[in-house]
Amino acid sequence: MVPALAEITFDRDTGNGHGLASKGMESLLALAFSTQRTIGTEINFTGRKASHSPYGDREFLWGQKRIQAELAGLGITVSARTVAKYMRGIHRGKPSPGWRKFLASHAQEIWACDFFCVHTIFFRTLYVFFIIHHASREVMHVRTTRHPTSEWTRREIVEACAWDLEPPRFLIHDRDSRYGTSFDLRLKALGTRSVRTPFRSPRANAIAERWVRSVRTECLDHLLILNERHLHRVLTEYVNYYNRWRPHRSLGQRAPCAQAPPSCDADRKGNEIIARSVLGGLHHVYDLAA
Repeated sequence: MVPALAEITFDRDTGNGHGLASKGMESLLALAFSTQRTIGTEINFTGRKASHSPYGDREFLWGQKRIQAELAGLGITVSARTVAKYMRGIHRGKPSPGWRKFLASHAQEIWACDFFCVHTIFFRTLYVFFIIHHASREVMHVRTTRHPTSEWTRREIVEACAWDLEPPRFLIHDRDSRYGTSFDLRLKALGTRSVRTPFRSPRANAIAERWVRSVRTECLDHLLILNERHLHRVLTEYVNYYNRWRPHRSLGQRAPCAQAPPSCDADRKGNEIIARSVLGGLHHVYDLAA
């Protein structure tokens, strides 16, 4: 920083260094310690443009006295309190919570979304977009398409928040190009904050990734998909089963939208158990006969 200060304070008209006036020094220090300053910023507080500085913030470990001494060695007189006025403050508060803490604290306000691919028997690629609620594990929305675009994804997020559903506070997704500018603008209009996961970090969106594994191992790996219409019908039936009847270990072996289990009365122990098939017998739902 000190070389940059010396370079800026050099008089390019006369070729002589000089001390700045009070106002000029304040402007210089405000620029030097600003968190928004970037290398190569043009400075214009004296009517002239400063050259691009290659020094950056080298002396970020120095204190106010050290910076005052270095400036004094260059013939620039300034008090240590003036330097301290524009120095970046040291954060002495509590550290920011980690990712797991964030997910646990805001689970009720978090949705997660993702895409995955499905291949038909005719070797065509279909794309599935889904949204899942973190706290309840309920699949809120699922749609299929052959051509996923940012505009299409924007419309789907609007449909997911329809039918009197309150938009989430946070939406977790990866950095795919399908989440483009129009998608971000729509989220902002809905009052939802977009939370992008780091590059190549699927565990940051683990709940969504886990649902992709479930739908593949429990459904799609056992079926031959003909076309987009067939895929949408299969996924609709599986999501209904997943939300209402499939038990989840993270929910105490309950389904996300399951009703309260019937009471096990002594006079009902001999009742017949009825099995209803799901997805052509791939899964079954069990109920007690009336």
